[in-house]
Amino acid sequence: MSLSANTNRRVLWTVRVVLALAFGAAGTAKLAGAAPMVQIFDLIGVGQWFRYVTGFVEVAGAILLLVPSTGFIGGLLLCVTMAFGVATQWH
Repeated sequence: MSLSANTNRRVLWTVRVVLALAFGAAGTAKLAGAAPMVQIFDLIGVGQWFRYVTGFVEVAGAILLLVPSTGFIGGLLLCVTMAFGVATQWH
């Protein structure tokens, strides 16, 4: 394996781990009922049940991102979650 292939692999895994940590932490905060998360979902007006759904999706996506055979699905799931999050904030 060439040097650039090793570098590419390390960069890819670094990005995967950082994203998984970020989404895992955000999802865990939602599932744990952290006060800022509860407030955000109150302001959105969709109900606290949606906070649990979003938290579960974020944690599941983070886990899937770390498994090589499901990384694409995890990334896609997190992209869709972020797209809806951004759309909600713009609303």
